[in-house]
Amino acid sequence: MKRKHMRTVTHRQFTRFVIAITVVLAAVILLTCLLYTMVILQRNQDYVDGILARYQESLSTQMEEYTQLVQTAAYDASVLEYLQADDPYARHLAGLEVSTLFSSLKMVQNGIEDFFLFRPDDASVTYASLGARQPELMQRLWMSAKPAVIGIYPYAPSYGQAGNERYVTVVGCPVYNLSAGEQHPSVVGAVAVAISQQAIESNLSEFYQLEGIHYSLMDRHQTVILGEQLPVSEQDFRAAGEQGRFSRDTLAASVTLISIPSMDAVLVVQTDKMVLLKDLFTITLVVLAMVLFLLGGMLYISGRISREITMPLSTLTEAVKEMDVDPTHTRHVPEEGNADFRMLSASLNRMLKTETRLTHELLEANRSLYESELAKKHLELQFLRSQINPHFLYNTLETIRSIAVVRKVPEVASAAKNLAKLLRYSIKGGEIMRLSDELEIIRCYLTIQELRFGPRIRTVFEIDDDVQDLRIPRMCLQPLVENAVVHGLESCIAPGALTISCKKDDSFLWVAVRDTGVGIPQEELDRINYQLAHPFSKEAGQQSGIGMTNVARRLQLSLGNDFAMQVTSELNRGTEVVLCMPLDRL
Repeated sequence: MKRKHMRTVTHRQFTRFVIAITVVLAAVILLTCLLYTMVILQRNQDYVDGILARYQESLSTQMEEYTQLVQTAAYDASVLEYLQADDPYARHLAGLEVSTLFSSLKMVQNGIEDFFLFRPDDASVTYASLGARQPELMQRLWMSAKPAVIGIYPYAPSYGQAGNERYVTVVGCPVYNLSAGEQHPSVVGAVAVAISQQAIESNLSEFYQLEGIHYSLMDRHQTVILGEQLPVSEQDFRAAGEQGRFSRDTLAASVTLISIPSMDAVLVVQTDKMVLLKDLFTITLVVLAMVLFLLGGMLYISGRISREITMPLSTLTEAVKEMDVDPTHTRHVPEEGNADFRMLSASLNRMLKTETRLTHELLEANRSLYESELAKKHLELQFLRSQINPHFLYNTLETIRSIAVVRKVPEVASAAKNLAKLLRYSIKGGEIMRLSDELEIIRCYLTIQELRFGPRIRTVFEIDDDVQDLRIPRMCLQPLVENAVVHGLESCIAPGALTISCKKDDSFLWVAVRDTGVGIPQEELDRINYQLAHPFSKEAGQQSGIGMTNVARRLQLSLGNDFAMQVTSELNRGTEVVLCMPLDRL
């Protein structure tokens, strides 16, 4: 039988192989850099989009806080007295009270530059002035029927160096005469607050840490309020205002325009691609240079490898192939040849013998390491869970109350105390509580709301003495009261009333929550009553939140089919929610 001889790899063949590998490697490097370029740009855009989304959310929350603050000032008695005062001395006395009020509100909310009071019939008699653009601001202010962001205006304080003009965001609220003698509230003036640039720009702090990112906040006149001047065409600016978001991409940069309706402004963000990719380009050039250097080195070494190693190794390779053909020698290499190859064969045989032992030891070591890491993670999880201590929150609220008592801020002390009661009641205790406890939690909730609405909401409790000790499911009345405040009374400009009554007859406990709010349209009212009558239906299951549907589900599970819940309402007259609970289940 003729024996086949293995072909020896020549120097030329090895050189061609090295060149082919080098070309393939360079192509892979270039393709990888291209893919990384696309990934870097996309991830940077995703990161910028995330920052923009957080900025819009943070700015909306910030504007809501300022809007609530202006609304609070608009309902203060001193503001109404100042705007209605005709006598100069009376207006001077009221102005002192207004100054105290505004100073207090500045301490409550950071970022307030100044406060303004306007009268519709006499623009010159104001608490402060915005200069030449004040008539434009007042015109937009009178068009607003509720607290809202009026716009961005240049503002120069009455003190300091001349020409120290800067831009402020103005939030305003009309002031209504809520006297009982008038059938419809009338507008007697307006309150406005100027928010400083620093307060608005604080939400853009993440952009400061990004290299190659530029931003600009522009008002509706395309005037730069914050940031730097960026090349934005009027067409792109108009498209952002109409679509809410507009993007334009070029070879050197990408520009994103985001409309901010709450401020009547547009935020422009420009990303310089060359700045983001300069490190990647440098690394690519370095890697390509290393590949070329490696090519030269491999071509030099290939000659020596072919002459000094390839031929001797062919003999050992043939022996290994014969070992694969013979099943009885699959784990043994013949120790033949010169001293170097005999030493190599002997080392290979020793390696094969110890392979099984090392593999078994490695698997055992990996298993032990996995078990130890699993135990460690379990202990860490238990430690983290042990840190979640609700007593910390209670103690923090008690600390806030103590500080408020010491500094003579009874409203804050009362709010902290009532909030602690609400949290403790919602977390601790059983599922069934006394009706008197439920009513106490409702009083805590309404006490907190009084800090916000003041005399706008009047609360009446009509509770029979013989129902105090009846037991009902916990937290089933507070959501109804909260719905009455948030959806019924909060949207009303005029003051309203909230009545909570609890009575019983021979078989049932009757609980009613009535408000004099905006009411519910008939179509929506029919849908709500259907869901309350069928709380576990598919339509009711699609509803979210912890509103009346969830209350109906809990009460029906606890009290059975004898329980009933119904809502009656009339637009602009109010809403009433009635619960009927069987006494034998209470």
